[in-house]
Amino acid sequence: MTTCDGKIGDRIKAVRSKRGLTQDKLSKELKVSRSTISNWEINRNAPDISLVPELARLLDVSIEYILIGECCNDHRASIKEKMHKHSKRFFLIVLLLITFSYLIWMSQNLEISGQQIQNVSIEKDVLEVELSLPGYYKVTDYLLSGADGTNQLVLSLNAAVDLSMKKGKTKSISIPFYPALDVQKCKTLALCNSRGKIIETYPLQR
Repeated sequence: MTTCDGKIGDRIKAVRSKRGLTQDKLSKELKVSRSTISNWEINRNAPDISLVPELARLLDVSIEYILIGECCNDHRASIKEKMHKHSKRFFLIVLLLITFSYLIWMSQNLEISGQQIQNVSIEKDVLEVELSLPGYYKVTDYLLSGADGTNQLVLSLNAAVDLSMKKGKTKSISIPFYPALDVQKCKTLALCNSRGKIIETYPLQR
């Protein structure tokens, strides 16, 4: 019987010699004739399957080694190692995809709440807005306009993910007034969300 690690008889002979057992002693332990051991080792025939567990015990090797050989074990170990590496690589790719998808979702779903505006004031021809933002926020652009028929300024702020991921930070944004906007009559500032809905109103300090 030929296996990936040579023949069974070759392995039996090699291990028996390594263990210092004679054919005669091994045959007595297994309760078979010496010629039976000899026939195994010259690969004339193979051990009866019922004798293999005891043969493996006497030679201090695994049953699998007697029947299959060592290289198959190495091959299986190699396959397991490769599968483990591929699994780790797959998990890392999935994790990166999830993180990337989350960042995209966050960049499209950021809203600056009223609680994040600390103070608003008018300094000459500039509107000063002081914000306290979480680490993953950054203001990307804004739109300032006047509400028709009211003494109110309307501000819309757009935000996106800040990949620096620093702790909460206080920022001041200076927004210049355009000439047609009569800020002297304006007494309040309305903050709008991305859908144009007013979410908070602040008194203007001068």
